[in-house]
Order: sequence, then C-alpha cells, then structure tokens
Amino acid sequence: MNKSYIDILIKKNNVSESETCYVLDTNFLLNSLISVKYADQYIEALKKNKSKIFIPFIVWVEFIYNVDKLLNQNSNFLKQYMSLYKFNVDELSLFTDEDIKNKINNYFNISKRLSENSIGRKLVKEDIEEIFPRINFETSFNEVNKEIMNSFEEWRQQATPLMKKINNYDVDTKERLKAIRKMIDEEDIYLGKEYTQEYLEKLENNAQIRIEKKLPPGISDEDLSKEGFKIWKEINIPSKYGDIFLWLEILDHVKSEESFDEITLVSDDTKKGDWISKDTNDLFNSMKIEINNVNPSLVVNHVKSSEFVEKFNSSHITKEEIEKDLKQYQNDFSQEDTIVVPARKEGFEKVFIGENRWYSIRILNERIPYIKYIAAYQTNPISAITHYAKIEKIVDSPIDSNKKMIIFEGDAIELETPVKLGSNWSAMQSVRYTSIEKIFDVTDLDDLF
Repeated sequence: MNKSYIDILIKKNNVSESETCYVLDTNFLLNSLISVKYADQYIEALKKNKSKIFIPFIVWVEFIYNVDKLLNQNSNFLKQYMSLYKFNVDELSLFTDEDIKNKINNYFNISKRLSENSIGRKLVKEDIEEIFPRINFETSFNEVNKEIMNSFEEWRQQATPLMKKINNYDVDTKERLKAIRKMIDEEDIYLGKEYTQEYLEKLENNAQIRIEKKLPPGISDEDLSKEGFKIWKEINIPSKYGDIFLWLEILDHVKSEESFDEITLVSDDTKKGDWISKDTNDLFNSMKIEINNVNPSLVVNHVKSSEFVEKFNSSHITKEEIEKDLKQYQNDFSQEDTIVVPARKEGFEKVFIGENRWYSIRILNERIPYIKYIAAYQTNPISAITHYAKIEKIVDSPIDSNKKMIIFEGDAIELETPVKLGSNWSAMQSVRYTSIEKIFDVTDLDDLF
C-alpha cells in the first residue's frame, strides 16, 4: 500500500463539506422523482450542493432511458392507492351474522365428514342451530362495525396530506425534472462530456481489460448478463458496461481535480457485491487505491441516497424515513434467486427432466439478472417441489415471443427433502419466486412463500 494512500486514510475525517465533490448514480436521480413524500427534500439537497455535483454522462443516459417507464409505473401505483382513499366508507362490506354462521359450518365441515342422509349429520346440524341463539349478534356486530368505520376514517384523515401530494404528483414531477435540467443547463451541476465514438471505444477496451482482471465495479453477473444497447444519437452504448463506464468516468474526472479534497459517490447500488465490501460496508480498498493512484490528494467515500438527503434537508427527515418511503415503490428482486414452476407429470418428465429446460414462462425483464435456479413443483398427486437446476441462460421462448425459455446448466437435481404443499391449497397455481437456500431449509410451501 503506497504512502499517499496512508496519508489519505489519516486525512479522511478532517475534510470539510465545502471541499467535497458528490458523484451521483442513476438511482439517486430516479429516487428524487419516484418518492412522493420526500421528493422535495431530494431536490433541496441537490440545490444546496449544485456546484459540487458531478453527474457522469452514462448516469444521465441511463436516467433518460429509465425515467419515463418508472414514472408511469409509479403513477399507476399511486392511482390505485388513491382509489382506496376515495372509497366510500358506507360501501364497506361489514360483518353480519352470516359470516359467523359460515365460519361455524366450516369448522364442523359436515359436508365432507358426514354423508347427506346420516343421523350424525342431522345431530350436528341441530347442535349448530343451538349455538346461534346464544350470541347477541346485533350488539356484537354493531360494536365491531363501528370500530372498523372509525379506524377507516381516522386513517383517511391522517392520509389527507399525502393524498394531496399524490394528486399533484404528475405536475410536481415535471417541475422537479425542470429543476434538474435547469441546474445542468446553467452548468451549476457538472455533467460528464457527451460520448464520442472514439471515447466509447476507449471505454469498451478498458472495460474488457477490467473484466479479465476482475476489477470492481461492474463485474457482477447481474451487470454482465444485461443485453442490448442504449442508443445515444449514433452511438450504441452496451448496457452491460454501465457501472464500469461510470467508474471509468470518475477516474477521468478526478485526474485533474484540484477544487476538492474528497470525492463521495452517492449510490444505492450496494447489494451486488462489486461496489461495496461486506466487511467494511464501504467501497472496496482496491477502488480507493485506484483513485489515489490517479489523484493522490483525494479522499474517497460512499453514501446512500437517503444519507445524502438526510444530511442536507431542512425538514430533518431521517434516512430511515426516506428508505421506508422508497420501499413502497420499489421491487427488490435481489433476494429471490429461484423461480418455482408448477409442472404436470408429462411436462415434468419430458421437458424438465428429459430436455433440461422449461418453456414459455412470463418473467419481468427486471427479474432476470437475479434468477440463478429453477425448481419444479410437481402437481397432484405428488404436490411437492422435488427437483431443481442451475440456470445457464434465459432466452425468448420459441413458442411465444412474449415469454421466456429457461435452459439448464446441467441435469435437474432431486431434493433430498421435497418441499410439500402446506395448508394453502392454491399456493402453486402459478409461477412463484423464492431463494434456493429457503428451498433447502423448509419442508412445506407455507414456510417457503
């Protein structure tokens, strides 16, 4: 470890905010528009630091490519939420005596246990009929229903400020987009230089070298399995190199940087394992040393979006509140590496076992980078997950181009302990997702999903 890097470690906690350059990742910009409760705080944090912010060009390209889709998804989600708020409390399906009668009948389950004409069935019916007169339905249900209606109205009153923000979401989001664009156009925020074909080829060559040497970041399976290009004018930017290009742009940016003593990456890209070390919860030391070799005077740090906003918002919103808000609008697929498919006997034996593949599955593109295994749930009479296989690749289905085909890396492996159907008989009516570790650890579907 070189001497200048030791000096940087000593200097790390002595850098003032005025000397820090913040590099924004795509997820920060997207979160600043997705969040309903705290979008204004994101923009406030941007404005307070606009002269100290660097947005790599690849970040801007990815932002442009993703923002419309995410805003549409978010808008649809919020409309569904609004429909609940506008629901008329008088239309609530409140409890009646029929609910209790059905519950008691289900408890005795006489239709399955006793034949239609048996004496036992008649006796049980008589017992059930004796139960109902003992219950004061009118008093009980009035109290329960009143409590339900009061709770619903209380929730609606508390939700009113949020509903106003949701109602204005589309208009407010456009204003925030204008604010971001204005800061860039007026060069308050420094945007990385637009790619030329020559510079792109340089980045691609460096990316291939980094992959061969396994130099982070951007070398995770999730990144390198991405397909296609992001087209910018006449340039085709490979999607799989996004994180590597981001890092290479940072290295180029800091070569001549003399205005700042610290560079801090603001990013939520923490789960892939190629940016953040699990041991230190910080950037890998190899990345810090790489920055130090380019510019020996710079301290290098990393913060999550929520930490950046917490630090610079005047409303004293905490990072925990910000992260809780974002979880409502985000799908975290990173913990589900296994797709479980229901399989009838013929399809299981002929395709899953015989061909080492599975046809025509509808899978979200966003899920694909995380799926590493496929497991087969054999339907009745077996009613259990019995086999799994490691996935080699997921491609378009030759039967239905709107669906996917999963090709196995090898033969399917039989589980030592099958995962049986639990109490929920409809648990495997369609494709489900879980983790391979859970499949090994549980014995029934109740504990798996």
